[in-house]
Amino acid sequence: MRPFKRKEINSEIYFRNLAHYIHLNPVEAGLCNNPKEWKYSSFNALISEKPTFLIQAEVLNYFDDLENFMYVHSHSSNLSGTESF
Repeated sequence: MRPFKRKEINSEIYFRNLAHYIHLNPVEAGLCNNPKEWKYSSFNALISEKPTFLIQAEVLNYFDDLENFMYVHSHSSNLSGTESF
């Protein structure tokens, strides 16, 4: 059995919520105080100007721009799954 599962992301809302959940998960778990502190995340690569294999512009476009991406990620996740960004 494989330790990871795949699930198709079929909507922009689901993608935004998933990215937010993944980046805020270590904060919610008490492992760090904000997503910038978690070195195992793509968060810092997305907000950095350094070269990366991530398609930064495409990801940030789902949040409109970097400023809104940062704003959204400065707010706690809603673990009930009812909030959408």
